[in-house]
Amino acid sequence: LWLAARYGDLEMVKLMVKNGADINESFDGDGNVMIQAAKKGDLEMTMGLVALGADINRGVSGDGNPLIMAAKYGHADIVKYLISAGADINFEISGDETPLMNACEQGHLELVKFLVESGADVNKSSRDGTFFYSSLRTPLKMARKGGHDSIENYLLQHGATNE
Repeated sequence: LWLAARYGDLEMVKLMVKNGADINESFDGDGNVMIQAAKKGDLEMTMGLVALGADINRGVSGDGNPLIMAAKYGHADIVKYLISAGADINFEISGDETPLMNACEQGHLELVKFLVESGADVNKSSRDGTFFYSSLRTPLKMARKGGHDSIENYLLQHGATNE
């Protein structure tokens, strides 16, 4: 199932799901079929998987979830589709970034603007790693880490704090 989705074979995915494949199955290190479609930027596959019943918010530790991956790789069409289909804009898995954090770090200014205008929390934080050896991440810190001054300024203008 994962390979069929990764290589864009929606008909094979449909056949496998029809014959009992678990569309929400997770694969360590590779996420799930929705994550792979979003990461690749395959809108047709993403929409097809949702139509087949894939969980748009299902995440895998270390691999995020579909919205997180689409934001990281700058796939605005998939980000917009997932949000319109009900994806949680502030979703995070413990130890992973939010969609906004990823868009900030990667320098996707227009996507950052869309996420913020759609309700992304500019001050949401998460921890990287275990409690004793972790650092607190925020969209503002991720923009700074990526060296994206225009995103940093945008976040500050929209309520981001330095805390």
